[in-house]
Amino acid sequence: MVQQERNVGRAGGPWIDYIARTSFMLQQGHFAADLVYYYGEDSNLTAIFDQKSPDIPQGYGFDYINADALIHALRVEDGRIHTPVE
Repeated sequence: MVQQERNVGRAGGPWIDYIARTSFMLQQGHFAADLVYYYGEDSNLTAIFDQKSPDIPQGYGFDYINADALIHALRVEDGRIHTPVE
């Protein structure tokens, strides 16, 4: 949204309030993935999966991880994989 748009004056206040509130609410939670997909060290993520995502079972949430995060960020507690919360 830029000021040069025609309706920004009318929708600005309530719309900006709505966006601010939803952004705030989304930042309060944390993503919980069922799977972590290590994509290796030979290439970048977009080069590997530019045409098709990895075969993850339907209904599972997942995220990608690189070697650095795999070594330095993950820890296991009570049989679950955790990352630092920032």
